[in-house]
Amino acid sequence: MSKKETVRKSELASLKSSLSEAGSTRCILITGEKGIGKTHLISTLGNSYPKLSDYNVWTQIDGSSINSPMDFCSSFIRSLSAGDGVSPDSLNLLAHEYGKQSVLLDRERLKIDNEFNFDQNLAKTFIQLLEERFGAVNSQLSRYVPVLCIDNLDHVAKSVVDWFVGPFNQAIRKSGLFKRARFLFSAKEYNDKLQGVFDRFGLDRVRRLKLQNLNASQCHELNKQTYNRKITSTELIDNSKGNPLKLLNFLRKYTIYNKEDIKLDTQSPTKVLTDLSGFSEKEIERLSFAAYPDRINRYNLEFFSDSRDAAFCFNWLKRNSKLCTTADDGDLVLRQDIRDAVFSHCEFENSELHEKNKIKSTILSAYLNLFPNPNEHWIPVNLAVFDCFNRSLVENIFEPLESEEILGFIDEHPDQFIKNNSQICLTDDAKLVTQRFSEIGGGQPIDGIKEKALVQWENDLESIRKKKIKLEQEKINIGEEVAGIEKQISHFNGLKEQIVNAINKPRAINKPRKEITFSVSKLLVVIGLVTIALSLISSLFGTYHAAIGIALTLFGFFWPSVQIKRANMADQGLNPKLALETQQHSVEHRINGLTSRASTLNNSLVSITDMLTESDDDTLVPYVSEKQDSEE
Repeated sequence: MSKKETVRKSELASLKSSLSEAGSTRCILITGEKGIGKTHLISTLGNSYPKLSDYNVWTQIDGSSINSPMDFCSSFIRSLSAGDGVSPDSLNLLAHEYGKQSVLLDRERLKIDNEFNFDQNLAKTFIQLLEERFGAVNSQLSRYVPVLCIDNLDHVAKSVVDWFVGPFNQAIRKSGLFKRARFLFSAKEYNDKLQGVFDRFGLDRVRRLKLQNLNASQCHELNKQTYNRKITSTELIDNSKGNPLKLLNFLRKYTIYNKEDIKLDTQSPTKVLTDLSGFSEKEIERLSFAAYPDRINRYNLEFFSDSRDAAFCFNWLKRNSKLCTTADDGDLVLRQDIRDAVFSHCEFENSELHEKNKIKSTILSAYLNLFPNPNEHWIPVNLAVFDCFNRSLVENIFEPLESEEILGFIDEHPDQFIKNNSQICLTDDAKLVTQRFSEIGGGQPIDGIKEKALVQWENDLESIRKKKIKLEQEKINIGEEVAGIEKQISHFNGLKEQIVNAINKPRAINKPRKEITFSVSKLLVVIGLVTIALSLISSLFGTYHAAIGIALTLFGFFWPSVQIKRANMADQGLNPKLALETQQHSVEHRINGLTSRASTLNNSLVSITDMLTESDDDTLVPYVSEKQDSEE
């Protein structure tokens, strides 16, 4: 039966009108017995709904095949389709971006003990990724009309239901992309359990569409669309009771040539055969993708297939534990005997492609050993463009968030970078591996990055020249200031020496001294005059006595007296030594300050000299050499 046609034309038309942009129905539940055609009707709607409007978005998830929120997101991305307003390249890029994110999320889940925190982060990251990609196509996210379809809702695992009605529900309610979202579910029958899911999600009005058995006309049309057997409508009704699945099984018995049409390529062999005889052609194709990377995840597989096939291949391998083992970080490792068998098969089928893929695998493994985080692979791809770079170049060429991430990346991988003064470059081995990684599809540098680097190099050279002139003038100024300070220090050292000498040798004015004064002694004058008078009157006294009288009289008029005179403390100060010591401390403080200032200036001179030497360094390498630029 064609997936693009359905015999339930009225039901299909009703669903289209209800879920369209003009429709008022937000949620529909399709019910019916097993084989009644719920999945087929939904798939048919999914093929036509995106074509109804440029901004219609459709995604379909099989609830019976998902066991975790991660499976939900993967299925969401794989089945995503949109109207003409969104190009297929945008959806492929979205799948590629999610492939990288899913690898990191798988590893994060193994590290986080709190499952609730992981579920919250998963929902937030997933919706943010959708918004960024659809926002890049159209900035008005509210224009989109997405339909989220979950087939077999009654078979969805409880952990997925809890995540769907919890973290995922909270994330989409804050998203502009899901402002006009519609929801389509299918289940065998409506019951209280399903109503509980709707209530927890916040869907208060759910329209129910119960599929009825096919009538004779519909059975005839289904036969015509599939096997086109010459059987009456009555016989078709009698043998199928109007159930599409029973009808197809009945028609299948009439031919052996159409049995292969319903064979599922997802079926796995009951036992693993290393000669690949037990695998279908589709399974061998998937194994040919998975055999080349040493560790298998969606990101690695996309180097050997497109993003959609990579997702299918990874999920198929996860369901077939006999084929591979699961590493601690969530990556898969294909069994070596199967890998060898696949290599032999690929070499036989296309030896040239096989050799190319082996080389690609070697390069990919070498690159992942150096830089294991897929989200950071763009960084070395861009840095490999430069012969060298520095912080200034990174901050001027890249966006602020990008430059911050690049500088952090350099700190996290010190062994892959060489630092010479302020310049940084990738090691030769890392640069070579990165260039080969770009050649096998690992990404290309940002457009115009080389031209920007050349312009920045010229600007930096001019900046270095101006800085050198400024530094040389500053060096002269500092030298002159240091010379002036040294003179001041010499002056204050001499003043200090004088003060110390004054303290150790007090001045003479501070010592007691003798003073001689002359005064009249009345006694001597009287004795002298009496002696002179007696020598004149009495013969008993002669000239000798007269001379003594004269001498006594003269001594009486000029009698000397000696006095000890001490310094006047009011004039000299109460403690002259204390004043000198105070002056000494003040001078010493000034000398220490000048010495410290001179030391600081001398250190500045050394730094300036080093910077001048660095600016004259002939080993500075241009960011992008002219030779490299001319070759390209």
